[in-house]
Amino acid sequence: MLEIAREGGLLRIAFNGVIEAAGDLQGPWNELPAAVSPLAYQPVGAQTFFRVRARTAESVFASRAVARLV
Repeated sequence: MLEIAREGGLLRIAFNGVIEAAGDLQGPWNELPAAVSPLAYQPVGAQTFFRVRARTAESVFASRAVARLV
């Protein structure tokens, strides 16, 4: 879900998942890691594109931690 509404000079962006932004539709896309829905966003420049991707549960097998087995 992605909903965008203008509130004064800000954009109110409601989303489910991980939101990403880009200055061009072709990218590069950058995750907004600290973003919490609803996000109050101050537009910068002529245009900004947004997309949302699903949050994926990280597998325990994807961990970078190393444990020594004795």
